[in-house]
Amino acid sequence: MGKNKKAIKKIKNLLKRWDGLCVICGEPFVSLESVTKEHIIPASLGGLDSSCNIAASHYNCNKLRGSRSLLLVAKVIEKKKEKMGKSFLSWVNKGVPNRFAN
Repeated sequence: MGKNKKAIKKIKNLLKRWDGLCVICGEPFVSLESVTKEHIIPASLGGLDSSCNIAASHYNCNKLRGSRSLLLVAKVIEKKKEKMGKSFLSWVNKGVPNRFAN
């Protein structure tokens, strides 16, 4: 199995575990390119790179979160949803640059 196929399989498994929803904003993913691995406890704060600490998030939600707690960033996301309205879903589902490039 090639590198990209392994990455895609991991992403699909992660989405299945999280019911296809972003752990940060709660919105669905429209493509695999917008999915990133999210540490529930950030790695920068000692969070492990294990399945019990990994969730699925949109690339833009992940960037917005940084190393803040999920609870704190949830409030930021809610304000952003209110401000952006319907355009929020397209914003969060923008793909990761060169996600599956070899």
